[in-house]
Amino acid sequence: MKQVHVYARSADAIVWLKANKEGLSETFKRVHRGPTTNHPHGLNFLVPPMTTEDSFEPSESSIYFYVSVSAHDDQSHLQTTANDIQRVFEQLGADTSQFTFKMIETETNPAERG
Repeated sequence: MKQVHVYARSADAIVWLKANKEGLSETFKRVHRGPTTNHPHGLNFLVPPMTTEDSFEPSESSIYFYVSVSAHDDQSHLQTTANDIQRVFEQLGADTSQFTFKMIETETNPAERG
């Protein structure tokens, strides 16, 4: 499985993510769709267990609030997805130095391959 994770590197970055959640999702779908793709991914906002986005209070030591984007199992799609998500952050005015953009590749369970 291939994914792009975007980790907040500061409490201010977490506050920015929370404030821009809807804009990130909408803009990413529009940017990633492109002229021919009809199946844009959504974004998943992940917080620590037993926490909700609304109840999560950012602190300088917490980097648990992050964005995850599926990139299917295609290496070129992984790179495109990573480029698109970073571009969306820039378009929405994020200080991208406050985030870590990371491409994640994990082995797919053979039973899940179908």
